[in-house]
Amino acid sequence: MPLTSYYDNPVAYDNQLTYDNTAPQPIVVVPVVIPHLSNVLSLSPDGSFAFIQQDTTDDITQCVELISSTPMGQRTMVPSLGVPDPTFQYPVDKNQILQNIATFEPRASASVTISYIEGQTNVQIAVAPVQGTSV
Repeated sequence: MPLTSYYDNPVAYDNQLTYDNTAPQPIVVVPVVIPHLSNVLSLSPDGSFAFIQQDTTDDITQCVELISSTPMGQRTMVPSLGVPDPTFQYPVDKNQILQNIATFEPRASASVTISYIEGQTNVQIAVAPVQGTSV
C-alpha cells in the first residue's frame, strides 16, 4: 500500500527516542516571586499598577503600616488585627502596638516612639527585618 500522507511516513527520530516513565524525574525548584500591590494604589511610569516585591523591607514596612493604621475590628475575618480606637485612649498603649506587630508580622522587628506635643499624640514606628528572614 503506498504512503498517502506525510504522517504515514515514519520519521527517523521516532524510533530513536524513548521515554521511560518509571525512571525518577529530577526535581527542579524554581523560586517564585509574587509581587504585592502597593498600599497606596498608584501607577508606575509605564501605566501599570505599582507593585512591591514580596519579602523585601518595603513589603514588611507596608504590612506594619497597615497593621498599625487599621482600627481593631474593621477586618471582620480577623477582628483582632489592628489597634484599638485611639480617640479616647490616653496614653497610647505602646506594648499593645508592639504585640500586634509581633503577632501579625513576625518578619518585622519594630520599635515604637510616642510623643505628646500640644495635645497631639504622635506615634512613630521604626521597622527592620527580623534576623534570619529572607530579605
